[in-house]
Amino acid sequence: MATFSYYATAVAVAAGVLGHLNPVDLIARGKFVRAIQTLDGEGSATVCLPAATDAERVSQLGELPGVVAALEAGGARSLVLDFDYGEVPAATFAATALPIAVGWLGAPSTLPANVQIGERNTVDQGPAAVVVGVPIDAATPPLAAVALAQHRGSPGAVYQGGQLHIGDQAWPARGDTHVFMPYLIPFFDWDKRPTWSGVAGRTVFIGACRLDRDLTRFGRQPGVVAHGEMFETLRDGADPIDPSAATDGFLALVTTGLAAASRRWHVRAGPALVGAAVVLLVAWAQLNGIWLGLSGVVVGAGIQALRRGA
Repeated sequence: MATFSYYATAVAVAAGVLGHLNPVDLIARGKFVRAIQTLDGEGSATVCLPAATDAERVSQLGELPGVVAALEAGGARSLVLDFDYGEVPAATFAATALPIAVGWLGAPSTLPANVQIGERNTVDQGPAAVVVGVPIDAATPPLAAVALAQHRGSPGAVYQGGQLHIGDQAWPARGDTHVFMPYLIPFFDWDKRPTWSGVAGRTVFIGACRLDRDLTRFGRQPGVVAHGEMFETLRDGADPIDPSAATDGFLALVTTGLAAASRRWHVRAGPALVGAAVVLLVAWAQLNGIWLGLSGVVVGAGIQALRRGA
């Protein structure tokens, strides 16, 4: 009996650790949260280049001066260009007085007064290149953080005392990942500028949505959307936690122990009830920004339930 419990515990802990490192598990968690709790992106909007080829992308970048002028006329609050400075036509920065955040690559030593640079490539990738969040520890603040500072009229996003500061808010500049949550961010059609009145008061993210797509924990989506979701997460003051593989393994260990103990109950379904209770706990945690895994919980309680029924 003891040998079986040790075996069940080892399998459950391994499942918890591997589940944390498994892209299918990460995406399943993200899909669950997105389906149940997608938040309203009240501070941002997205405009996508319709380009399907690199040649079209270059051509449409030439239209950016007119696009940013139209967004300013529509009442946009600030702009985020999910491109490197060096590939954006210089006329774009002169076409509007709105604050602009743009990638740092190719930026001159002296920037236009309304322009700040941010790090586009701080999107952190986990197992099998799944985008899981943004680490706030680079030399240049993430594009989303720069955009939030501009949105709030703060002097800038700055590192000080081991933290990233935006106005009176601060986040640890830590090595692990600041997970972003799913937001329903309005999209505005590149070719229908007269309908852009809905951008009023919003920070507008502009990117090549068809060419720049990442596999995220919410499924495959444009890179510019990930920046927008990080912006909204920071704006809401949320800082979701992505526990380590060791945490998922420990949860599996605890669940297996409880399920094994419950086999002494008169209720035959004791281990299954323990498993169901912990699954509900994990689901609640995920909806509240703690990205615990289910793999070890299900395996641990499942093995014990099968043993109980044998």
